[in-house]
Amino acid sequence: RSSDLTQIKTLKDRIVQLEEQCALLSGSTIEERERVMQQQLLSNATVRDLQAKVAASDQRLRGSEGEIAQLRGLLRRCSDVQAELTTGNERYESEVGRLKVALEDKSAEAQLWEKRCAGYTKQSEEQLADAQRLADKAIKQM
Repeated sequence: RSSDLTQIKTLKDRIVQLEEQCALLSGSTIEERERVMQQQLLSNATVRDLQAKVAASDQRLRGSEGEIAQLRGLLRRCSDVQAELTTGNERYESEVGRLKVALEDKSAEAQLWEKRCAGYTKQSEEQLADAQRLADKAIKQM
């Protein structure tokens, strides 16, 4: 029986060792679980923070897209206005050219009339002088 007692004592010692190992492993497991839970909480907070940042970025992007659309509309309008101005300037230049030609024609015509009038005036003065001489001559002969 002594061998049984030795075996029982050995088994009890072994049980005590195993219980101590279990206690150590259990403590380590609990610490590891707490560490993992803390990391998980930190990860969850980080994910929520990143989601908030992504949502804010999406909102800014949508706002920027609206501004870009407005700027594109303004750019199109500016292009339209520039085209209208170009067309208007071309019409203006064409009209100015036409009016210059018409003015030159009228100036030439006015100069021609001035020459004619000067000629008529000279001719009238000569005829008047001739008539005056004839009248003076007729008065002397009377």
